[in-house]
Amino acid sequence: MMSYHFGDIKQRLKFALARSVAGFTNLIKPVGSVRDVLGSPGQKILVIMTSGIGNMILFVPTLRELRRRFQKSQIIILVEPRGTREILQGCPYVDEIIVMEFDNRFERWRLLKRLRNEHYNMVIVSFTSQNLDNAFLGFLTGAPVRVGYDIQDCAFLYTHRIPFAYGRHEVELNLDILRVLGADVDEGKKELELWISPEEKKAGQEILRRYGIREKKLLVGFHPGSHHDLAYKRWPQEDFAQLGDMLIEKYDARVLLFGSLDELEVSQRLESMMSNRPILLTGKLSLRETLAVVAECGLFVSNDSGLMHVAAALKVPVVGIFGPTIPSKNAPYGDEDKCVAMSKNLPCSPCYKMYERFNCDTLECLKSISAKEILDLIDQKFLGAKRRAG
Repeated sequence: MMSYHFGDIKQRLKFALARSVAGFTNLIKPVGSVRDVLGSPGQKILVIMTSGIGNMILFVPTLRELRRRFQKSQIIILVEPRGTREILQGCPYVDEIIVMEFDNRFERWRLLKRLRNEHYNMVIVSFTSQNLDNAFLGFLTGAPVRVGYDIQDCAFLYTHRIPFAYGRHEVELNLDILRVLGADVDEGKKELELWISPEEKKAGQEILRRYGIREKKLLVGFHPGSHHDLAYKRWPQEDFAQLGDMLIEKYDARVLLFGSLDELEVSQRLESMMSNRPILLTGKLSLRETLAVVAECGLFVSNDSGLMHVAAALKVPVVGIFGPTIPSKNAPYGDEDKCVAMSKNLPCSPCYKMYERFNCDTLECLKSISAKEILDLIDQKFLGAKRRAG
């Protein structure tokens, strides 16, 4: 006798409902024209982006291109409360940010009613937000043009489907949205951006002064943690600790530990392993304060995480350490003299695949990267090069 997990049955029923509604609606409602959205004033574009801060940063070049291409349209972005609203603070490419916060079904229906009443002309579901819920939500807004990717069995809900090529960088995958619409992409302007006000910059410098950093020393940021569901991305803490001591002893650097309150235990363990005391900022700063302090760093070393992309967007030299995940898709994005991804080409790596359960127990890909290798890379690419030039 075949048995199903309750979650599987619920997903199957949801999928069947979406199929039925979409099939019936497509019979009576024609597909919209992109040309209507491209040129007419007063058009509304809804972007559904329900991923984390790193994915949001990697989506900024697409927002910039959407604004450049659809200058007469309103661009509204729908996000989840994961810090993405704070990442977009000061962004000139978005007219409105809607945070998808609800605790019950009534609030879900109220959000849907609000979206339907806006009469959007086009809905875009971002690459990292591809799932049946988001695709169906985009469909239920009634927008005549709906753009998404040909993955996750939800492509039938889109009018314009984007082919998916695994392994390309996420910035390029996002920009495919413009390409599938027939809009040109400025190939020379794909850089990441973040916006820090003069007041925030001063506040970041004041935070450093409170920790006794007044002299002009090299500040090295570490992000040793990750979301608890993504612990397989973490380079061993003992290696971070060894690297921190090496940088302090060789370059007279100050090492700053960043992360959210959920990652405090990771940073505390790292701190206890170091011979030279780092500055523990984990869990003590807001996201906007974190941005301002990271901007003051001369180097940032991180697991594959959102803060790695923060450093890249702020043009801070960054080393991203990769294990199971794919550097070609998620590497820090920017000039080669500022952004480096470190990984080991083991026969089994990279083994992480989107939408599949991760099941590696050894993480040899991360354990095989030594602190000495990262130090040599930093010396060759960043700090040693500056010394030789000086």
